[in-house]
Amino acid sequence: MEYALKQMNSQAKRTSDIVEHVRSYAKHKANRSEVFNLVEVIRRAINSINKEEIEGVQTTANLPQEAIAVGDSFEIELAVLNVLKNALKAAKNSLNPQTSVSVTAQKHMWKITVTDNGPKISEEIFSALGRPTSTSKKDGLGVGLSIVLSIIENNGGHLTFRRIEPNGIAVDLFVKKKEE
Repeated sequence: MEYALKQMNSQAKRTSDIVEHVRSYAKHKANRSEVFNLVEVIRRAINSINKEEIEGVQTTANLPQEAIAVGDSFEIELAVLNVLKNALKAAKNSLNPQTSVSVTAQKHMWKITVTDNGPKISEEIFSALGRPTSTSKKDGLGVGLSIVLSIIENNGGHLTFRRIEPNGIAVDLFVKKKEE
């Protein structure tokens, strides 16, 4: 019972944070750039996924102890969460569903890679990834990945998609490193 109450409280706070963030966009407030540990942000995103969404999917995380980044940590968390949820949905359609999240250092960026072993998608769907109104989901609106792309670009990064052989997708989210 105590665990359930803690989860409800955590989700209520998260919902409130999302509403406040949307309100700040409506008021045209500038991007809230800050220095943060990207690993903590990714762990929060992973922990906020519903048990039902992750059930039956083997998910691995290969994360360093620390990855100091610059940007809006809340927005980055939402972007990672969206990409990870997409990966989980795609992987559930596989015989041995698997997803992974990793962080590697690049020259001036951190590369967050989210992979799945979901079914192979057509060239048409693959080339449309990240464009508004493009979706392969029966109940999707086709705006999730385009919002992720906007978030990442507004924070000085970029987003790429790669095919994984024999099937699956890798999404790379590049986030600015804190300059030393």
